Amino acid sequence: MTDRMIEIDMEEEFQEWLSRQPRKTVQTEKGGQQMSDHVTEQEATSKPFVQLTGRDGNAFSIIASCKRAAKKAGWSAEQWESVSVEMQSGDYDNLLYVAMREFDVA
Repeated sequence: MTDRMIEIDMEEEFQEWLSRQPRKTVQTEKGGQQMSDHVTEQEATSKPFVQLTGRDGNAFSIIASCKRAAKKAGWSAEQWESVSVEMQSGDYDNLLYVAMREFDVA
């Protein structure tokens, strides 16, 4: 196999990989929209990231961390209120269950 053949093969593999990656719509400077190939892992999963390991396990601390993550992810007040009410509607296990269901928890 020549160097040129290897280069073409690698390019084809890259294009195949790229075609499987998630895409997002972004606003252009002139107000239009276009598709972007640059999607972060956070954007690919629709859940906001929350770091809970190594932090205070207090219920109020968990809720505050989730609220910051939701705000950073652009959630509306209604979205957060709905999740917040559900987090507080049960015991500590329920709080953790809702947090893990709605957020990308680490």
